[in-house]
Amino acid sequence: DNVHALAVYGLANSAAPTLIDNLTLMNNNTVRSQAHNADLSRFVVVGRNQVSTISFDGTDLTLEDEEIAMMPITNIENRDVSVAGDDGELAVVVYFTRDSMTNVVSGGGVVLYSINDADGALTEVDSGAYPGPGRVALTVMAE
Repeated sequence: DNVHALAVYGLANSAAPTLIDNLTLMNNNTVRSQAHNADLSRFVVVGRNQVSTISFDGTDLTLEDEEIAMMPITNIENRDVSVAGDDGELAVVVYFTRDSMTNVVSGGGVVLYSINDADGALTEVDSGAYPGPGRVALTVMAE
């Protein structure tokens, strides 16, 4: 709980992994799940009230874009993410909502984002909601 950083380790010696880089995001619980494209050059991380794209050039992690929900009473608890496309240009994020005062779960849904290959910018393409809490196993395939 309260995870808000992404780290990349080198595994040349699996008994002693070497930290390559880490990136801390500003809000709490912002890294609950991650997905990445095939060559590991872009990560999509999701968590409470936030979806972020992060680039990796083999040495440095760099924050590219963030979608931050600004809802004072309801937390958007992003729980899972999957990427697809030739270079990970689509992301599906699954979430549920939780009242920040009472901790009651009130619904959930899924959001489809496109990711700009040049700068990692997120654009919401479509979304759907459902009435209760749930967990969704997902796979996305782009044609």
